Amino acid sequence: MRTTLLCVSLLAACNVDDHAPAPPMPTVPITSANAVLVARAAVGASLGLADVAGIAVAVITATPPEPTSTIPGSGGGEVVRTWDDRDENARVSTGDLFVLRFTGFGEDGLVLDGEMSFDSLVVDGDLVNGLSWLLDARLHFDDVAVDSAAGTTTLRGPLWCSREKRATVMTLDLEPAEGLAVDGGEVAAGTPFAYHDYVLDFTFAQYGAGAVASDVIGGLVEFETKVPFTGIQVLPDPSVGELEVRGASGSRLTIRAVDSVDVELLLDADGDGTAEQTIPLAWSQL
Repeated sequence: MRTTLLCVSLLAACNVDDHAPAPPMPTVPITSANAVLVARAAVGASLGLADVAGIAVAVITATPPEPTSTIPGSGGGEVVRTWDDRDENARVSTGDLFVLRFTGFGEDGLVLDGEMSFDSLVVDGDLVNGLSWLLDARLHFDDVAVDSAAGTTTLRGPLWCSREKRATVMTLDLEPAEGLAVDGGEVAAGTPFAYHDYVLDFTFAQYGAGAVASDVIGGLVEFETKVPFTGIQVLPDPSVGELEVRGASGSRLTIRAVDSVDVELLLDADGDGTAEQTIPLAWSQL
């Protein structure tokens, strides 16, 4: 599930700016016929980007920097990391640049091919050896192909990224910058995503909110995490969590974690507040 990325177009679902456009309205009803497809689109939209961004940040923080390094993936392949130490202080710091070239790089159930870069870097602390630090940057995807069990997705464009290490938690907060393309769709600015690792009990929490449109589901639906998806870091999928998806004509779909293997879809097609159908699935099907 966490490694799923679909061919989608994401739009911001909420914005506190009074001059911002109104949130998008759902255009496709959710029915028993399309419930699984809608669930796949919403899960990929709300949770997928954090997996890729997390891998990219790990590449620039996991080992002491050198001008050029080749780092193997735990699942095969490699990434060539090029570091431009702009202030020549021999440590990763504000204003530096990184270029990452992935070739069959396997990590966390994903295989990455293509180029990413980090610019607009702001650093507080020692990213490699520090007990606490903060990194803010713009992560740019240059036709990065992401292979997972669900298929292949191509990412192109910028994503604002903030990664912080504290004594008890590692946080990753993301906001797509204008123009981030996902297989021909576009992720609009203002759609928040987050993934947090908790050090003391080895758990994670992940959430997202916004709207997703795709040709696969034939329109647009909104989504919002109602209960953060949480689980054990060594397992790929959460054991707790709930995502609400809103379709046209008041239709709703609740995606609820049963455990780290199974999930259920609760379909309220007529929007009366009562689910008429429960669809059991494995996380691997999403």
